[in-house]
Amino acid sequence: MVRGSYSAARKAFEKVVSLEPDTVYSKLMIAGIKHKLGHYQDAIVDYQGLLTNNPDYLPALRGEGESQLALGQTFLDQFVDKNVLDCVQAALHVLTRAALVRPGLAGTWRLLGEAGSMCSVLPGEMVEVMVPSKLVRVGGGDEGEKMDKQGLLEVAVRCYTKALVLDGDNAGVWHDLALVQAALQQMDKAVQALRKAISLSPRQASTWVSLGLVYAKQEDWALAQHCLVRALQLENSALCWTNLGVVYLNLGEQTLA
Repeated sequence: MVRGSYSAARKAFEKVVSLEPDTVYSKLMIAGIKHKLGHYQDAIVDYQGLLTNNPDYLPALRGEGESQLALGQTFLDQFVDKNVLDCVQAALHVLTRAALVRPGLAGTWRLLGEAGSMCSVLPGEMVEVMVPSKLVRVGGGDEGEKMDKQGLLEVAVRCYTKALVLDGDNAGVWHDLALVQAALQQMDKAVQALRKAISLSPRQASTWVSLGLVYAKQEDWALAQHCLVRALQLENSALCWTNLGVVYLNLGEQTLA
């Protein structure tokens, strides 16, 4: 749907709400449209309004979580690190509520994994987030627990693992899991996860790039070269060429670099 169509649809749903103020579906659609248009803060307000009257309404719980993550990514791109952590904390809390309502949805656990892993590029000394105890351990209460970067990444691994228990053939989740494992310096596990992702989706260039970078961190330059060349065969990328050049330099191939 093009941007203009979203605007028209929003006006139509807003008309319905003006005639029937208690209609939940139309309010949910308005929030979803705001999210798609990039108006994440407005979408969050709308989702929270829906949850005021129905705190266990799963579409609104997941909707707010997705908007919090999208807003967090926006702040990450703008280097507003403190706001990123606020979004991560809010996403973890609302998505934990969603997981408690329907624990069998792999997508919710993947979103929780994304929330925990968003801090992976932030300086460790600034990361401190309150995480719901129910997400940290079995039998946890309603209170929260302060966690640092290491703890958050470990929570992300557990959430991605739970998603894979429910949907083990999802190559994207295997890839996401591997990136967190690499951030935790669990390189052998990251390699295994990336190989699994490639076995499920062998033509995904980004997965080959990630595997190449993990091999590079292990200083296995020959395997790193193989993976990055394979990635370039699938998708021509300036970033991949740059990484391949670094690999060639470490192989002593200055001419190729």
